[in-house]
Order: sequence, then structure tokens, then C-alpha cells
Amino acid sequence: EHGTSVRDAQSEDQASRRSADVDDEAPPSSDNSNLDLAAKFKAFSESRRASAATAICSSVPSAIAYLTKQFVRCGGETASNRCGGSFSCGGRAARIGFADALTEFLRLQASKGDFQLTEAVRPVLEMVGSSFEKQIMKAEKGGNSLSSEIDFFSTPSPNASPEKRMQTISGAFLSGRNPRAKSSADPSIGRLLASDVLRKGISENLSESLQLNVLLELTASCNLSIKSTVDGNNNSESPPLNRHEIQVALIEISHLVVALGEAGSSSLDDLLAMLDKCLSHSDHGVRYEAAIVHAAIAQAFPAVGRKFVLSSLNEIV
Repeated sequence: EHGTSVRDAQSEDQASRRSADVDDEAPPSSDNSNLDLAAKFKAFSESRRASAATAICSSVPSAIAYLTKQFVRCGGETASNRCGGSFSCGGRAARIGFADALTEFLRLQASKGDFQLTEAVRPVLEMVGSSFEKQIMKAEKGGNSLSSEIDFFSTPSPNASPEKRMQTISGAFLSGRNPRAKSSADPSIGRLLASDVLRKGISENLSESLQLNVLLELTASCNLSIKSTVDGNNNSESPPLNRHEIQVALIEISHLVVALGEAGSSSLDDLLAMLDKCLSHSDHGVRYEAAIVHAAIAQAFPAVGRKFVLSSLNEIV
């Protein structure tokens, strides 16, 4: 009898264990299946997005074009939530990241030596090209413009209103009004990042002769662009530079003039002729950068700078 009772207890214990295993292997509920399906769909979408980006960046020019396009698509603060976070559609931080990525990519190409960095000058200028210009013009002419309470940046162009009131940064970003505010700092930040990529990613990694070629190329591009704007005709194969691209080109020209010194004396005639046109440009940013280039020329070539100052004073008198 004792053995029978022991066997019965063992059989009951095995039966309970089998029932527990069956419960563990029970099919998941519909909610869990929906979550699994959503996770798989998300992973599939991310893998397709990553493979598409990889396919786009199959060559160096296409990779530069891809990073430039993503830089513009970020939208700066014109399309992002003011406080950023998970609800942000873009923002300055994303643009800074793409600009840094493009700079490091160009540096890697310079170390490899398989790609001529001079060919990347015009694609880098596209960071503030026509798409960037349309984005800025839309922000300037839109009805939902930045209010005077939170607009503590300088005007991006003559089209913007000069009426502003100063306020602290904390008060501007914590204000409850206009959660998708359009900041007038987007054009200046875009130009600053583009000039930084042009300087650190291209010019600093070139020899003196190639830097001179870049100086001549930028001077010719600005000259043709200003001429086509005045005449209304564009005879060149590439589209003319807009006001933002001209400013970025002038920023780099001022750097190259100082860096090259006497080696850049052969480009002075074309450069001075182009700067005379820039000083009468309709955009005040172009006029300002042209004056900075004249200051750089005076630093590298004091005699030329002295002559320009005296002639300018005589014209005023």
C-alpha cells in the first residue's frame, strides 16, 4: 500500500508538470502577435532605408550629393519643433551633424588620394543652393513668421523685417507661443556650415597650386553669377550661384587670399574686378563678405589695399 501511494503521488506530480508545460507553450494572445508584426515591419522598413542609403552612396560624388541633400532636408529651425526631442522634424543639430559627416568624408578621400577634391567644390556649395534658397524664402514670406518676442537673431536678408526686440535665449525657447517658430538664424547657420565644410574638408587638404585653382574657380563662378543676374542671361553650363552660395564662396576666397599670400598675386586682377560688382550687389550679406575679402587683400597685399582705400575715399568725396 505504501508503494502504491508513492507511485500515485509521482504520477500526479508528473501530470501537473505536463500541464504547466502545456500552459507555457500556449499560443500568444492577439496583442502580442500584433506587437511582433509591428516590430518586424519596423525592422524591415529600417533595413530598406539603410540599403537604399547604401545604394545611393555607391560612389564618392553620389555620397557627397546624398549628404548635401540630407543637409537641406533637415530644414533647420524652419521645420523643426522649437525644443527638439522626439517630435522634431529636423533642426540645427541635425544640420551640424551632416556637415561634420561631410567634412570627415572629404578628409578621408584626401588621405586616400582616389578623388580630386576640387571636383567637390560645386557640390558643397549646393548645401546652400536653390533648394536651400526656396526653403529660406518660404520662411521669410510665410505668414507664420517669427514673433518679435523670440526673434533675437540678425536678419537673413533685406526681405526680413528689421523691427526686433531683444530677449534672453531661455525666455525665447521656453515661450509657449508658436511651437514651430521660424528662426532667422537658419540662413547664417547654413552658410557658416557650408563654408566650414569648404574650408576644412577641401581647401586645407589641397596643395598650394590646387588652392590657387580653387581661388580662380570661385572668382570666376561669382563673376559669372553676378553678370548673369544683371544681364538676365546665363551662358555657362552650370546654374548661377545664388546669394548664399556667393557669400560662402567669398568667405573661402578671403581665407585663400591670406593663405596663399604672394602666390595668389596672379588672381588679383580678376578678383578685384569681381569684388567691385559684389560691392554693389542687392544683398547686404554679399556686400559685407566682399568688404571682408578686401580686408584680406589688404592684409596679404598692403599696397593694393592702400590703393583701394584711397580710391574709395576719392569716390566718396
